[in-house]
Amino acid sequence: MHIQDQIKVLPLPEPATPMYIVFSKSSQQGKKYYTHFNAINSIFNLNYEELIKQELQWYKEKQNSLNMRQRLEKNKQTTPHSP
Repeated sequence: MHIQDQIKVLPLPEPATPMYIVFSKSSQQGKKYYTHFNAINSIFNLNYEELIKQELQWYKEKQNSLNMRQRLEKNKQTTPHSP
């Protein structure tokens, strides 16, 4: 019997929820959380600023895609169809 036969992967009951983490570097508590967050995330080779940049880039690309779809849909509605 192989180990993969003994492992059962269970799906999560709900879809993942996007989450944003923000720390104020101007406060002492925020600086502390920022430092702890980066220390923990170093395990994943990702720091807080890089995480935020990636999230913002993903959001920007998603918005651009949505805007493009809306423009295409609008053009379909306003462009006369030729017989």
